[in-house]
Amino acid sequence: MALQHGNPADLLPVHWKSQITAWFAEDTPSFDYGGFVVGDSERTATLFGKSKAILAGVPFFDEIFAQAGCTVKWHVKEGAEVDPGSKGKIAVATVTGPVRKLLLGERVALNTLSRCSAVATKSRNMDELVRKAGYKGILAGTRKTTPGFRLVEKYGMIVGGVDGHRHDLSSMIMLKDNHIWARGSITEAVKAAKSAGGFALKVEVEVDSEEGADEAIAAGADIIMLDNFDGDGLKVAARSIRGRWAGKREFLLECSGGLTSENVGTYINNDIDIISTSSIHQGNVPKASMTTPLFLSLCVRRAIAVPLSLSLSLSLAVRPLSVSCAARRTMENSIRPHPTRRTYDDALADLQTLQSNRAIRTAIADAPQDTDPNRRAIPEMLEWARKAGYEAAELGNQGQRYIHVAGTKGKGSMCVMVENILLQYRRAEEAGELKDERVGKIGLYTSPHLVTVRERIRIDGVSISESLFTRYFYELWDRFETTASNNTNSDTGEARPGYFRYLTLLAIHVFIQEGVKTAILECGIGGEYDSTNILPANAVAASVITRLGIDHTTMLGDTIEEIAWHKGGIMKEGVPVFTMDQPSEAIRVLEQRAAETGVELNVVHRLPILETGGFSLGLLGDFQYDNASLATAVAASYLRGIGATEGIPLHQELRDFATGLPQQFKHGLETVNWPGRCEIRKDGNIEWFLDGAHTIESIEAVGHWFRLEMDQAHFEERPPTATMLIFNQAERDGQELLRKLLLTMRAFEPLIHRKNKNQVLSQKTSDMGQAERLRQMKLIKYLQLFRYAAFCTNEPFTATNLGKHVDLELQEGMAMAYQRLDGNALHMVYGSVEEAVRLAMRVSEGDERVLVLVTGSLHLVGGLLQVLERGKEFLLEQPGDEEEGSG
Repeated sequence: MALQHGNPADLLPVHWKSQITAWFAEDTPSFDYGGFVVGDSERTATLFGKSKAILAGVPFFDEIFAQAGCTVKWHVKEGAEVDPGSKGKIAVATVTGPVRKLLLGERVALNTLSRCSAVATKSRNMDELVRKAGYKGILAGTRKTTPGFRLVEKYGMIVGGVDGHRHDLSSMIMLKDNHIWARGSITEAVKAAKSAGGFALKVEVEVDSEEGADEAIAAGADIIMLDNFDGDGLKVAARSIRGRWAGKREFLLECSGGLTSENVGTYINNDIDIISTSSIHQGNVPKASMTTPLFLSLCVRRAIAVPLSLSLSLSLAVRPLSVSCAARRTMENSIRPHPTRRTYDDALADLQTLQSNRAIRTAIADAPQDTDPNRRAIPEMLEWARKAGYEAAELGNQGQRYIHVAGTKGKGSMCVMVENILLQYRRAEEAGELKDERVGKIGLYTSPHLVTVRERIRIDGVSISESLFTRYFYELWDRFETTASNNTNSDTGEARPGYFRYLTLLAIHVFIQEGVKTAILECGIGGEYDSTNILPANAVAASVITRLGIDHTTMLGDTIEEIAWHKGGIMKEGVPVFTMDQPSEAIRVLEQRAAETGVELNVVHRLPILETGGFSLGLLGDFQYDNASLATAVAASYLRGIGATEGIPLHQELRDFATGLPQQFKHGLETVNWPGRCEIRKDGNIEWFLDGAHTIESIEAVGHWFRLEMDQAHFEERPPTATMLIFNQAERDGQELLRKLLLTMRAFEPLIHRKNKNQVLSQKTSDMGQAERLRQMKLIKYLQLFRYAAFCTNEPFTATNLGKHVDLELQEGMAMAYQRLDGNALHMVYGSVEEAVRLAMRVSEGDERVLVLVTGSLHLVGGLLQVLERGKEFLLEQPGDEEEGSG
């Protein structure tokens, strides 16, 4: 039977990673000569599956490459079937890192993944055979595993749906014929085992006769193994033993030995509780299906394939740069070796020394009324680009085509949807399914980040590695250091650009150096004066404006018309412009800006095909269908612009497009993932509902989403016993956001929303019928929306605050406002996210099912993710008491 709950990786012991370290030590006991030859250039490898198999061993594969300094992104879920179909291969994962590290981990990773997948596949096949034959008991493996590989093979059994049996000599007491012979009798052997193992360990006795079984049962054995019984003899013995001991003793019967896929019928007997077999993991399995049921190859590419090994190919294509003479001198100076080695932690520390986004916003807000610091933003950014080695006017000649995105809400969601749609075409190119490479490598630049700054810069759906970030960070750092010797920037007085400007230039630098062809660039704040708006028209394939609302009023103005003017500043002559349904005042301004620029404004309404075409969006929330509609139009326009027109409708045709979008669009929208945005994470009795909403419009959307989830949960077989809010907002009017959240939830009118992958109703609810369910949902009233509420800072961990004074005035103000609004006295104020998480854990103790909404700030959500990443062990061992981008 397959694992019913949780992640199999959570079963692994604390020491399992040390085994991987030992494998590396075995493989490379001294020098890595081959690694020296290929060097440290960053590459992305693709893992292909070339035959049908169950994918298993993902945590081992991940840790192998993590220890090698690489990152992995999976396209197939562990436990799912890998089926290459008629194409002969399918992309299973991508691995990014220095090429010598990829080669270092390649063979260890492939050996482990192939072996684990082999066992999982044999396990799944055998389990399906015995179930079809009518067996209802437990199918198990044995302890006869490969020395040194037991953990991998047992893990494969579990993923494949088979019981792993005892893991080692300490897991259960197994008494075989030699134990019994040495002790003198079955009775004496069981007696000795019980005295040693106590009540906690089960005792199993291997017998070869019914008499032996009777003696073992009488002596108190928990499990009786009928060894090498077969056919009718097994059935007769099991039935006879059951009959004699019915109502007298509780025990399990196991048969072991000889079961294969060919003789399943002779072993099926539901008087037997456990059938164990080594055929799923031992050497008597035919070699082809045992060692390589999942034929894997790892390919590292750029443009020209040059074979390096049996399963690895690499190309070293150098992309020419178009730079000015002054910039070239800057670059030549910057590549001189630095006297000391700089690490990723060094890069993070240096990044924090740059002028912060908050400081820039404060300076703009405090500027005299007769000045507009915004107007200096683009000239300053152009100067910083020159100092970094790039003439902005030449960016259109570097080989990238940018999709430039502005807006108030949904920018990130829309960006990752476009990215994931285009990634499906990228993978088809890698697999040779498309004759031309048009999409190429895909870069994505977004802000802010949740946990690590590397999240802001992605290539092919994966955050750039620490080594890649460090290398390119210091390439820019040293270029600015060189130009600083000629005094500081005459406009700013700074030797280097501010935080967001630096990261924007870093993203462009990474995309150029890594050979990215398709780049998606999200604005920080506004558009007209945003740091990203230095792109020339010939570098931009599409300008996109997502939902508009009131935010960043000190920089953009406090009316929707002013904000629309700023966002419309990304429009460029000759570049298609896309937006969604907006307030009429905003549409008028956007249309005016489009007319001034000489382009047509394409307004994308919600597409019927997404609501009626069997789509199940990967991102939660009804409003995501608007973002998905916009992403569909943008991706279609981009693909047509690069010549990939097959099956892709024109924008004007999308509204009435009823024949179904290409599979790449459907798969891209269904599998997209964007942490911290209407995200649900289940952890034991706690269900975390995460969204970093921090504007009035977005907090309303979160209120609708969570209230719908609350109402639907009350119709499930195990309704929640408590709800909890964790909230913070340090830069905006947190009390007003809190008020809007609670008012929205109280005024919520339930509708029959379409279901997506995380909104599947229970059978009980679906049987009720939509009309009756809607009627009952409208009757749901809450005296209190939340039973508990915690208001905390964004600081993840309590230890960081030790010895410091933590100012909680904002949090105390929000807590008082909450008490007035929700009539709830059970609210707490904390100095860290960790303390709020501990409260949720205490509330969920026992059999309590708790729904926890975490919202108000992306930084808060990021802090919570960091705490959850540390795991329950961390939270239990320490008992506790009760940045966005800017222009």
